[in-house]
Amino acid sequence: FPVTIGLQRVADIVSTLRTVFKSEGYAATRIDLAQWLDKLKSMVALDLEGRDIKITYEVPQGLMLDVNEGELTLVFLNLISNASRALSKINRAEGHIFVQASQEFGAVYLTVADNGPGVPEALVEQLFEIAKDSQSSGLGLGLWLSRYIVERAAGILNYRANNPHGSVFTVRFQQAN
Repeated sequence: FPVTIGLQRVADIVSTLRTVFKSEGYAATRIDLAQWLDKLKSMVALDLEGRDIKITYEVPQGLMLDVNEGELTLVFLNLISNASRALSKINRAEGHIFVQASQEFGAVYLTVADNGPGVPEALVEQLFEIAKDSQSSGLGLGLWLSRYIVERAAGILNYRANNPHGSVFTVRFQQAN
């Protein structure tokens, strides 16, 4: 069973790499961030089913972005998957993933935070490098590819520690006019 899941993850990543690097330029469409996330909530709920992980969304209506919806979906699902895997490794009573969006000074921020173990300090500098992984179960492609996708859309993907426990990943894009 775990081998099948691992092979499926590799197949999904290869498919994603082909899609991202094969495209003839960046194809953006205008999306409402809250409506986009509403479409993904059931997929995320299925992924978290049977685990003691709670997810909270704080996303106001009307935050508009000009992005490639499929690529942003890959980034978001990777961040959720990473948080879920990190939370699966702790013995805390309840893991929690927080998804928040906000707008400030013409930028839209999408944040995925968790109360897991966080990233060891020694690995923070290498976090977005290819073939580097802060979790022993990963391939080291997800965060590298996520940052590539976000930067290709003129955005920024950052990490910071979540005090007292966990990780915070924030994606910043210019708000659509």
